[in-house]
Amino acid sequence: MSYKNDIVPIFTANHCYDCHSNATASLGGGEKNVMIYYWQVERFVNDSMGDILYGMVADPSTTDANHMPQGPYPLLSSCEISKVHAWIQQGAKNN
Repeated sequence: MSYKNDIVPIFTANHCYDCHSNATASLGGGEKNVMIYYWQVERFVNDSMGDILYGMVADPSTTDANHMPQGPYPLLSSCEISKVHAWIQQGAKNN
């Protein structure tokens, strides 16, 4: 899996940057939630608490306020979730 070719398009198609860009960071959590560059995304994959990114997108039945993407955007498809999982399992490389 490729960050550039597989993961970034998922973030783009699912409006992740609408909320997780520098321009909108002040609206929900500040700079700690900006996910524009690889190193900003990597923080949520290799966190001391585990793979937060996968947990936030993996369970579409969750009612957790942290589940992403939040409305009005639709949840990721099972194929997109599988790609995120595969990318993480392969070491979440910046490729």
